[in-house]
Amino acid sequence: MFKECADIKTADTLNLPTPEVEFINVVAEPTEHQKEMIKELSERAKLVRDRRVDSTEDNMLRITGDGRKIGLDQRLMNPLLPDEENTKVNMCVNNIFGRFLRHTFQRYYLFFLQRINIGNVFY
Repeated sequence: MFKECADIKTADTLNLPTPEVEFINVVAEPTEHQKEMIKELSERAKLVRDRRVDSTEDNMLRITGDGRKIGLDQRLMNPLLPDEENTKVNMCVNNIFGRFLRHTFQRYYLFFLQRINIGNVFY
């Protein structure tokens, strides 16, 4: 119904110039803190699965969200934990800062830090 009254233009019909894109995929190995926290998530999931915890206290959606936070940087769950060098966030920051130093004022950059799960590997 919306398409009948709207004048929709796509990138293909507008022929707008698009910048070159460089995708950089970096795999971060989990830190020891992250490994321990993931074990705790597994224990929480078992309690939820066995219905030994009320769904208002803990549930799989909350556990999944916590796992995603842990995957980026364990400090998202506990800000008192140390700043580990090889977390996804720190690896991204180092990559961006290195590129900035090499190309200061020569280009414009737009960065996305995306969480992707392919099989059992988190990128």
